[in-house]
Amino acid sequence: LNSAPKNTSSRIVIALETGSQVVSRQLITAIAQRVESCRLNDSSICILADSILAVLDTTILLQKCAIRGRLATLHEEAGQKFLIKVDAWFLIVFISSPCSPAQKMALYLRIGRLLLDSGDHAEAEQYVNRASLLQTEKDCDSFNVEYKAIYARVLDGRRKFTDAAQRYHELSLVVDLPESDQKAALSRSITCTILAAPGTARSRMLNTLFKDPRAAELPSFSLLEKLYLDRLIKAAELVEFEKELQPHQRTNEHGQSIVEGVIVEHNMTAVSRLYNNIALSTLADLLGISADKVAFDFYYRFSIRSVSTGARNLKLC
Repeated sequence: LNSAPKNTSSRIVIALETGSQVVSRQLITAIAQRVESCRLNDSSICILADSILAVLDTTILLQKCAIRGRLATLHEEAGQKFLIKVDAWFLIVFISSPCSPAQKMALYLRIGRLLLDSGDHAEAEQYVNRASLLQTEKDCDSFNVEYKAIYARVLDGRRKFTDAAQRYHELSLVVDLPESDQKAALSRSITCTILAAPGTARSRMLNTLFKDPRAAELPSFSLLEKLYLDRLIKAAELVEFEKELQPHQRTNEHGQSIVEGVIVEHNMTAVSRLYNNIALSTLADLLGISADKVAFDFYYRFSIRSVSTGARNLKLC
């Protein structure tokens, strides 16, 4: 296969109806292994894999799964979201085939990751949850770190930011991970904590991350520090942070900015610790936004929240 010309794949024919089934399966297994390790350029491998899949019958599930897995990797690397989701749905078919718990867990996690990459976080959660049920099965412990990483991404994608922050932080403490991966997980934990809705769980994460000596080395630590210490955060300080956000982290299901809502509420709380009464224009200057926006945010975000949470009241004058 490595030396095959580009148009060879279009002429491949595999006839399982004739000859020994044992020999046929051995042949298909060998071909599947070569496809997995093939060093042809990506487009040629895609053509080759698609051609082989087209002529394999439904009894060759394990080998088809291996070839489909190689295709999925190529589509992931190319960022082809539609094809990634197609790969995921094809892999779902293989779940019903006889396989060990470890093979099944690997398949669930692969499907979950493919669905995450295609942007379908809700569907991905279902398969990651199925993988979680296999964690105690034989030979499945080797997938625990991968499971934790994918589950954290699921929670993040579902905008369950406090839970995601906790999972990312746990992942950052796994000693078997490379230092770069630990750092990336810690950075994601900080991002999710900043985006999380105010509450006891978020306060605990702020405390945990602020006291983690590794956090001070990350660019987003300055925002985390101000949240933890109840200091004002101006709009200009959010520019770089917002550039790094993923699409699902930018807006909520209503199309409203997540970070804006969180920071406005934080700033109002921070101001309320310094003032009982404050002029609208003064508050606008402190926050670096227009007076009209301050009035809207104060009355429709902070006032309602402060009543429901028992936060200290701040009066505009």
